[in-house]
Amino acid sequence: MRFSLQSPNGENLFVAAYYQGESESIYFTNKREDACSFATITKAIQVALKVEEYTGFKPAIFSTCF
Repeated sequence: MRFSLQSPNGENLFVAAYYQGESESIYFTNKREDACSFATITKAIQVALKVEEYTGFKPAIFSTCF
């Protein structure tokens, strides 16, 4: 099972990429099939907290079947 992140309230906005490091970057997409996925729930939560820190919204975590 893998995990992806979606904006709250069921809006069609998904995390497409998250780059960690010296200059962190978060990219979004409005296509569910282009959303990135994370191998562990721990990583999905870690990225969700970063998204909340930078954008102010807490994304929903959902399981994907990749």
